[in-house]
Amino acid sequence: MMKAQFFAEGMRLVASMRSQSDTHQTAVIQLQNLNQRWLLPSYSLKGSTQAEHCLESATQGPK
Repeated sequence: MMKAQFFAEGMRLVASMRSQSDTHQTAVIQLQNLNQRWLLPSYSLKGSTQAEHCLESATQGPK
């Protein structure tokens, strides 16, 4: 789930259209990050309160 600070830092969720999504495979998100802030995304399994940091390295799209 996106926190208020995410938007306060000038970022926007481009895709997926929801901040909470179910997936059975790889999840892919796109962000608009005009201030080029560093991110450390995490995820949690459905029904779990334990969050895990994403291990895959992020790629930077075209500017």
